[in-house]
Amino acid sequence: MKKLLIGILLSLSLFFPIFNQSSVRATITAETPRVSWTGNGANTTFTYPFRIFNDTELLVYVDDLLQIRNVYYTVTMNPGGVGGEIVFAAAYIPALNTRVDLVRNIPLTQTIDLREGDRFPAETFEASLDKQTMILQDIDSKVGMLETELGLTTLDPDIVAGMLTGKDVKLGGPWIDARVYNTLELANTAAYNAGKALLISSNWTLTANTVLTASVMRIPGGSFTKASTYTLHFSGKFVNPDNGQAFIGFDPGDVTFGNGSILGTHPEWWATNTTPGTTEMYTALQCALTATGGKFPLLLSNIYLSTGALAYNTTVTGKLNIEGTGTNAVIRVGGTTNKCIVVTGAQGGGHDFVYMRDFRIEDYNSTGSAALIHLYGVAGLGLHRLNIDGRTKASIGLLLNGSGTAGTQQGEISNCSIFSNGIGLQTDAGGANGIEVHGCTFAGNSIGDVYYNTNSAGAATFEFHHNHLVYDNVAAVAIRLGANCSVKPSFHSNHIEGSYAKIFQVENGKLEAAFNKIIGGGIGVTSAFSIEGGSYHDIFKNHIHGADVVLANYGPINYVFNSVYDSDESSTCTTLNAFGNKHFGTGTVTMPYNYLVSDQAAAGNLMTLKSPAVSGAWGMLVQGAGTAEDVYLQLGTAKLKGRSDAETYLRTSGDLYPDTDNSYYLGKNNDDTPLAWKGVILKDTTNGTYYRIEIINGVITATSLTD
Repeated sequence: MKKLLIGILLSLSLFFPIFNQSSVRATITAETPRVSWTGNGANTTFTYPFRIFNDTELLVYVDDLLQIRNVYYTVTMNPGGVGGEIVFAAAYIPALNTRVDLVRNIPLTQTIDLREGDRFPAETFEASLDKQTMILQDIDSKVGMLETELGLTTLDPDIVAGMLTGKDVKLGGPWIDARVYNTLELANTAAYNAGKALLISSNWTLTANTVLTASVMRIPGGSFTKASTYTLHFSGKFVNPDNGQAFIGFDPGDVTFGNGSILGTHPEWWATNTTPGTTEMYTALQCALTATGGKFPLLLSNIYLSTGALAYNTTVTGKLNIEGTGTNAVIRVGGTTNKCIVVTGAQGGGHDFVYMRDFRIEDYNSTGSAALIHLYGVAGLGLHRLNIDGRTKASIGLLLNGSGTAGTQQGEISNCSIFSNGIGLQTDAGGANGIEVHGCTFAGNSIGDVYYNTNSAGAATFEFHHNHLVYDNVAAVAIRLGANCSVKPSFHSNHIEGSYAKIFQVENGKLEAAFNKIIGGGIGVTSAFSIEGGSYHDIFKNHIHGADVVLANYGPINYVFNSVYDSDESSTCTTLNAFGNKHFGTGTVTMPYNYLVSDQAAAGNLMTLKSPAVSGAWGMLVQGAGTAEDVYLQLGTAKLKGRSDAETYLRTSGDLYPDTDNSYYLGKNNDDTPLAWKGVILKDTTNGTYYRIEIINGVITATSLTD
């Protein structure tokens, strides 16, 4: 069969033009136009012994994958063209135990023009015969390879066609080059049936809705072009090593991937990001986002300009995952885009699962975006290590809301930087139910860092802790509970610093603020707590420095164990529980510091001091400002006053009598250990004389105290 095939090919080659390569006389001896080497991970140089006319006639494969000349390697020919070497670039050095094949591939061309009556150009004609012989040697080598490696007894016409058109295909390895076949469908079937990957190294225009069942390897030069309304689906693996453009003219949803076919989608598959941050990439981003299909992450590795709002609906496409894979993963909002990323969830109908991490989104919008990231009715979210930069243009950095009470809920926001927006984080219409925010930095948000305006009862589980808020803007509010707030979010263990107008502004709802470190701009500049509405506020264990406390009559308010430095404190709240607070430095205090109010429906003990299980006397110590000052315990309208100095006494402002008539003694009535008063001082109700009444030798004696 081999001799028959060579004879056919030799006859055909006579009809192909034969090229005049040189005027140097040469004789071609028997030689094998291919050589194989084994890579060791370090060697960059590999030699070949056969003759070529120019470096385009040498094909190089590494483990059967065709390499790109002058990109992956360069060719140096010996003088005269016999033998030479290739040198791999540092980034493409063949790995250990990889096979490196150097194969000659002489094109079937010629430029000799023999005219009647001209001198016979012997040397030129001999060079043409040399080339023809070399072509036959190339064909012989390919046929021998097919017989030896594949054990073929008959040849596929497509394979023969590939040889005749100069397409050297390594069918003995794991690839089948789609160029060998007339249609993409035939190439896919051949690769799938052979259990090999389909190599896409040229452009293919779809002629129908196409499903590729074979694994696909796309290399530079390979791509798919959409025609009509045709779609493309990959059931097998799709590999695109350089992340070059693979899809031309496709709309979002036209390209889909089966389970396990890819590790993630890249915007570069749909468009070339020629100048990162300047080249329009909106359509490519939307295509890549839609193609994730709820199965794969969208992988960002560069700066992408988007002049349109990127939309994703979890009820249509499935869960969403967007990840940055490099140190420069950025989505840059441009044009007049109203919002950058808008994710719509199931509105409380189930868990959507939306995850974003490790990328930056920044507003280059000419008019400013309404929200850089907007999650609407999403249940189950994780936002981690995001950098949300409004560049003083965006109205909102991160917006969480939904329809009615079915807002964005149940998730975590951690280690994000949200800055230079109007409002950093805004929640409303049921948003933030079951959301935990921690480890984040808020800075430079001109209106405020957090605007919590949700109306869902379940959102009381909102936890905002261990965050850092900083800004020097006397018009900004760090944390605001809006007029629609009807729940009790928790803010604790945060560091809040700067000349804000207000740190906590409460218009409605129920505030819980504890263990926060608050450093304001000074007395009269910053208000640490401005209670302007709502009820049942808990403010405890906060460190407040240079920020006033203003508690209006919206209670009950529990204001306990706070440390206040250089700040004014005032309250008009009639249901204030203030206890254990400490004031240091300058500032005016116009609130009762230890004031307990009970709203118990039934009578009972407001406070119980219980002695611990150790010996000794326990109780409550009340001291005045100095030894000459009274201290008192007021019970109703009566006061029990005392003083301990040169004039020690205990006195009452009301009558002192027993609860039950004719039942108790004044003194200790005990035969063994009695305790009694020495006497009493009484006043004569007629003449006003004071008498000391004592018992002397068993006789009641009245001694006048009048001088």
